[in-house]
Amino acid sequence: MAGTLKRTDPVGLLVRNMLPAGTAGAATAVIMPYNVVRVNVSRTSTATSNLSWVNPESGTIVARVSYVVQGSAGTGTIDIGRSDDGTGSGVNWFTAGTLTAGVQIKRTFFGTAAASFGSGAVALEWLILGPGGTGTANSIVGRLADTTTSTMGTLQAIIEYYLIQ
Repeated sequence: MAGTLKRTDPVGLLVRNMLPAGTAGAATAVIMPYNVVRVNVSRTSTATSNLSWVNPESGTIVARVSYVVQGSAGTGTIDIGRSDDGTGSGVNWFTAGTLTAGVQIKRTFFGTAAASFGSGAVALEWLILGPGGTGTANSIVGRLADTTTSTMGTLQAIIEYYLIQ
């Protein structure tokens, strides 16, 4: 918050104080909402696009992905990447990410890959996805390499994104 809000403040001051510090009064400042989506992933399918999420926005977004295994661990791995229209496979975020129980997060710090829970290799943290319906690099897909009779707990992808255009 840019300042302290008081019930006695006039409406204009309230609105200005709700903007992030440094944006109040800047004609070109744009506040962008931060969105988080949780997508269930089938734990018994090893097909490409087992995880399939197409950018729901009409504009370009920048996104990153984490995943969660709730309950028992899986015996295989997962690849998660960027693709077209929710089809195919990719490894932009996770290459052979382990299915260890817990939250699997990939974050890069100053260009160096960092991982929690030893989740495999990571290429990039944030990637641009085109608008839904464009057919070009507009989706997040994942391929599970576990057994089709997996006893793994619930598997979910956590997608964080900002609309940038």
